[in-house]
Amino acid sequence: MTNSMFRGTKKFIDLYPDKYSKADAEKTRIALKLWSRDNLLTELETMNQLLEKQTTPLVVCHNDLLLANFLVDEKNKKVSIIDYEYLAPNPAAFDIANHFNEYAGTDEV
Repeated sequence: MTNSMFRGTKKFIDLYPDKYSKADAEKTRIALKLWSRDNLLTELETMNQLLEKQTTPLVVCHNDLLLANFLVDEKNKKVSIIDYEYLAPNPAAFDIANHFNEYAGTDEV
């Protein structure tokens, strides 16, 4: 994982409280079995170690390039991509391959 991505994600996790100050919020956190800050940091470190072993260059991928996620503005001749819910690092060719897989309507490769 790139150092900046790792640092940014760690800063975000550091904002996560060990325990909520409001009793009802803490009770909900426990009931939902939300991970602790330590669990999240462990997962981040594991992901970082796995990504360091990656030999194919990784880029930021949309990971859901369905045709419905392209907005075409014919008047201004612009195409915009929406819905970044699955944004994550992947090999550079992933979005291209996934787009044609989805476009063809293939459920199984």
